[in-house]
Amino acid sequence: MSILGDLLTGNEERTKEVLKAGALENFFWLLGNKCELILKETCWCLESITFDGKEEFVSLIVKNPIYMEKLILLMNSNYNKGTL
Repeated sequence: MSILGDLLTGNEERTKEVLKAGALENFFWLLGNKCELILKETCWCLESITFDGKEEFVSLIVKNPIYMEKLILLMNSNYNKGTL
């Protein structure tokens, strides 16, 4: 996960290649993982995709209701546990 995160913080071309390889679909499933480290790394990767504000990348996550639902549930869960 850390390696993917590093690739995603590189440049636009690297981000496109990681997304073409199907990373986004796998991140969706990883958001349901119970391991806190995996959740943290997955959220970091998603943040890295949207960080530069490019509409092309931001819309992949923000305009996807399934992703937003999972992220909101995750944030609420962590908030209720006092970890946010």
